[in-house]
Amino acid sequence: DRPIPDKEQVEHMLEFLTTDTVCYRAPPEESEQLYALEKSRWDPITDWFSTNFHVHLALTTALMDGGLDTEEAIAASMLETDYQIDRWGEVEWQHTIDRARLSADVAAASLVVREIRNMEQDKKTAFNTA
Repeated sequence: DRPIPDKEQVEHMLEFLTTDTVCYRAPPEESEQLYALEKSRWDPITDWFSTNFHVHLALTTALMDGGLDTEEAIAASMLETDYQIDRWGEVEWQHTIDRARLSADVAAASLVVREIRNMEQDKKTAFNTA
């Protein structure tokens, strides 16, 4: 559904994501003022990202960095939904469709990241043997 940018742009985005300032917050005990500023300005951004890409930034970073596999990322992302289903029941078809869509998105992203890393490794190997 979404066009995939060329590989250089994807590589650049992946490098940036692991160091994105929005992903790291000052603890409130260090600076309540900075914490409040980060929360007021960055939470809307991370909320937008989570809504539009179905996976929270922390989960995305963990998935891309190898801290989670695809199934773990999907399960973590669906935690609240699964809790609600257990408590109030499943909305006929909707939860199944949501899970399938999320699974497809996360699996596709995982494959793109894996392919980019393989290309990077191939470049390093080719450079070192040249």
